[in-house]
Amino acid sequence: MNEQEFRERYTAAQKSVEVGPDLRERTVAYVEAESSASARVNAQVNTSKTPGGLHSSAPRSQAGSLAAKRWALPAAACLVAATLVIGGAPAVMGAFNHSSTGIPMSQAAETAGFSVRAYASNGSSMLALGNDGTVVFNRVEPLYGIGDDYTTEGFFTGCLFRVEGEGIERVQMNISSGELYRYTIESFRMGDSPERVKELSTYKSLNRGLGTYYGAYDDVVVLPFPVDVDIKHDPDAIMNVGLSKVYGSTVDVSAENDPGIATGETSFGIWTNEGDPNELAAQQEPFDALIDQFEGQTLTVSVTFEDGHTATQVIELHVADFRCDEGDPDDPNDTTIIPEMADSHARANGEHVIHSLYGTVLEANHDPFPLPLDNANDRADTVIPAATLDRAEETWPVQTSLNGELVDLKPAESDILDASTSATLLYTMLGEQDATTHNLSIGPISVVRSALSPNGKTPDEFTEVVYGWLDDLPYFNKCTSERYGYTFNDDGSLSDKEYCYLEATLTVTNTTNEPVDLHESDLGRFGMLDDTGRMLAIDTSYFTLDVSVQGDATVDEQDPRYITLLPGGTAQISLLNVLPNRLADNDGLLFFIQSSEKTPLIFSVGDQV
Repeated sequence: MNEQEFRERYTAAQKSVEVGPDLRERTVAYVEAESSASARVNAQVNTSKTPGGLHSSAPRSQAGSLAAKRWALPAAACLVAATLVIGGAPAVMGAFNHSSTGIPMSQAAETAGFSVRAYASNGSSMLALGNDGTVVFNRVEPLYGIGDDYTTEGFFTGCLFRVEGEGIERVQMNISSGELYRYTIESFRMGDSPERVKELSTYKSLNRGLGTYYGAYDDVVVLPFPVDVDIKHDPDAIMNVGLSKVYGSTVDVSAENDPGIATGETSFGIWTNEGDPNELAAQQEPFDALIDQFEGQTLTVSVTFEDGHTATQVIELHVADFRCDEGDPDDPNDTTIIPEMADSHARANGEHVIHSLYGTVLEANHDPFPLPLDNANDRADTVIPAATLDRAEETWPVQTSLNGELVDLKPAESDILDASTSATLLYTMLGEQDATTHNLSIGPISVVRSALSPNGKTPDEFTEVVYGWLDDLPYFNKCTSERYGYTFNDDGSLSDKEYCYLEATLTVTNTTNEPVDLHESDLGRFGMLDDTGRMLAIDTSYFTLDVSVQGDATVDEQDPRYITLLPGGTAQISLLNVLPNRLADNDGLLFFIQSSEKTPLIFSVGDQV
């Protein structure tokens, strides 16, 4: 669209607004009273201007003071042109019960040649302006509360906006509290990018910064698919991905580096990690309290156009409860904000409202960006640190049911079997609805200890890495390091020499005339007894690192961790784990397999390692 169409679009949005005589009289009186004061303030502005901006030791407060200094009669007079009716009583546009006044978006766009427009929190659609010409922002409603990681992770509010206009060459912005993030949507055909799909399927805050395709972003969200799309089997399905990157409190981007600012495809949002997380979490509505922190803050937006001229708008942010149109009741973010202030009793009456931000344009002019750019984009190249895992306890007590209650298992000496023998395991087939048990013969069991994987595989070939972590060895290593204290080198050696591999090989016989489906996680783990005789499971590696099968069994081609024992068949199943040397050195080392009976099968293997 050309510039004339752009201006007409915003002017038309205000034509349906009617002004009552009472408001007209009060507004004119206000304008007359303020005009002389405004003129006095404006007379002082030039004394503080420099070509580089305004002199100030606190750049985040300059935008607000700049707007106050430049407020004049022509801008104030437009108050007569727009009102907001709340409960039958008109309110001055943009005020929402605040004393500040502002310029309608249509007039700001007319003056500056661009407008700031709010978008849905996923960037999918533009939101309507408030009836008073304000910009009303949507926001996300998180499923979880504010945690200890808030100071690092922060909160992507979902208050998205775009800077729209004809011939935009450069956009510069500042927010006086919090920071700004860039938000774009990437779309691709799933059949064309299986590696992207795989990376997205494992993306979470724990592996932020590690991905090949999305490691440079602070937040990555796969947007919902239409209900009729078969994403598992349709290679033509289009995947849409929301990509967020925090840039800082000041942003400076050009159309050359980011064409989306000229085409209107790039959005920006408000991010914050300010405020004490414990105090915020203690509030009845923690995220409402978080949004309240933006009350009275300013968003300054400047545009440089292709012909070299500049324009600036200063927007003051306020907080209010807004009406909303609820969508899917099970999806808190399937809610559309209505740019109308909710009744003051709406919450008390059980109505769902959205506590969000709205902005009033305090100033629109043709000046360049008025604030320093020293810290512009200072976070654009730094990813928010990934979330971390707590260190795991090396052991945990095995429990059994006694009189309907779970108690710690203390096996009798007779319950512990020699590893050279075999015993019957009562096993329930995976996924079988009637919980039929099958008799399997387990044993003998042999254990091999080594510094490298006994089967010669490297970590990127381990079944757990390939199928459990979808080939994401860096992510697997990160989590292993945090949870267990070591990592895997490329050749399979362990980063900490105080750890070793233990591979247990079980002889398993299906004594039935039916095939029996197994999963490696059902086939046992290492353990030990504590000083009181309690049975402890050893937890020092992620599940079974690798599984290999020989004999009368088949493995699932899609996931070899699933095994089928043939009727009457015998197979050797090898399971790979990592243990600290001091636990592997324990003569009382055990290997146990949970049974449908109260007591698991327990084999003594300490003398083998």
